[in-house]
Amino acid sequence: SDESAYRLDCDENDFMHPISQLPAGLTLSDKLNGSVMRECRRRLEHPGVTIDEVDAFADQIDTQLLAASVDPIGNILVQKLIEKGSDSTRSKILAALSPYMATVGIHKNGTWVVQKLITYCLTGEQRDEMADSLRPY
Repeated sequence: SDESAYRLDCDENDFMHPISQLPAGLTLSDKLNGSVMRECRRRLEHPGVTIDEVDAFADQIDTQLLAASVDPIGNILVQKLIEKGSDSTRSKILAALSPYMATVGIHKNGTWVVQKLITYCLTGEQRDEMADSLRPY
């Protein structure tokens, strides 16, 4: 077989960007402790939850989205926000995670959040932002 048929026409260094690290000291605030997150998860999983309620909760934790995405319980909350929230909420989550998308994507908890973003972010702008955030890797 001809090996040249499988060679990429680019410099190998084009794909050698180091994956960014999560910010040092990244933790959830005391307001978003385990018991609060479990209660919020129950509310978000309730069949009667409205998009407005989901979006309001996302707004309340917007500064905690990155930390929640890699937390064992918090990542499930962020997944529910992606699944049940509006496109606007998905865009906010995407914007919060974009600088760390590759890092969150390879994290044992965060990978599920990134997979939900890939599944539920369907607008052209959202797709472009995801692609732009992962392209260097």
